Amino acid sequence: MFLTFAQFFSDPTDPPQKGGPVSRAIRKTTAKDKGSKGKAINEQISDWRLGKSIGQVDLAKKLGYSQTTISKIERGKIPVTENFLSRLKATYGITFSAS
Repeated sequence: MFLTFAQFFSDPTDPPQKGGPVSRAIRKTTAKDKGSKGKAINEQISDWRLGKSIGQVDLAKKLGYSQTTISKIERGKIPVTENFLSRLKATYGITFSAS
């Protein structure tokens, strides 16, 4: 038996969500990337930003992203990329650990 792309990425225990099974697979991967504090890397980024009183719009402008993208990254809707992390490091001198 061969599985379709959607069947391969679907989890029967997940409730139906906007974005389909591929979006769920990306969110699950992002949520598993735990840092040294036991938080997902997207949560670490959000905590850092809030601790420095930096708004999403300001962060987005400095890094060359949209505010919507920053919001989605922090909520775990899209994965944190190496490019995003390298821009954070170059701009603010901050690094986050996913291990």
